[in-house]
Amino acid sequence: MKQFITQHGLKQHPEIAFACDTHRIPHEDVEWLLNLLESEIQLGRLFKAGEILNIGWVGVKLAPENSSTLRILEPDFRGLPINFIPSVNHTLKHYRQHLDTVASLKPQLELEMPSVRDSIIVSKNFAASQHLRLWHETPKKAHESGWFCKDLTVGDKDAYNQLSLYEFACLQPSLIKYLALPIHSEVIWESGRSMSISYKNQALSILPNSYLEAVNQAKLN
Repeated sequence: MKQFITQHGLKQHPEIAFACDTHRIPHEDVEWLLNLLESEIQLGRLFKAGEILNIGWVGVKLAPENSSTLRILEPDFRGLPINFIPSVNHTLKHYRQHLDTVASLKPQLELEMPSVRDSIIVSKNFAASQHLRLWHETPKKAHESGWFCKDLTVGDKDAYNQLSLYEFACLQPSLIKYLALPIHSEVIWESGRSMSISYKNQALSILPNSYLEAVNQAKLN
């Protein structure tokens, strides 16, 4: 993995370092993160060791590396309890997936970024299901995402659990890309078939040569 570090030039604030695999993460997303961090520091934000920082939907942790540098650690997305690792691969990969999913649709929707700490209501056996309905309602309480996931292989006699979006992502990583779609969005996902996406009960088109078109083609091949 390649190492990166901010260059804000302010002696009273530590630089912030992170690592990522540049074969997997676009250069523009690395530059976006560097610019984001440097801009926040220039505007007077003081980052501290132990702080949780939201980058996209992921809560990353700032850890002391030395007297002049903080290191970004991200969740490893392997399950609970959360294990933080010195990387931003997951963070920037998910950020790109969320952006590209919204950009793949016509008409265009607004990005609505949740937090991995928010909750989702899921069918009991959603992790093993090959046919799921994912939909987004207005949250009723703080720390609820408003997302629901139903196993369509069972009937109305279904049992439901409440999980964090982090745990949901660990168990169904192929659905992460849809979780920044706005309220009133719905996704029908089935293994080996093209997904369908709607907004306010109106079907959305997937643009030619888009990210989601490539996802559909990969599922069908």
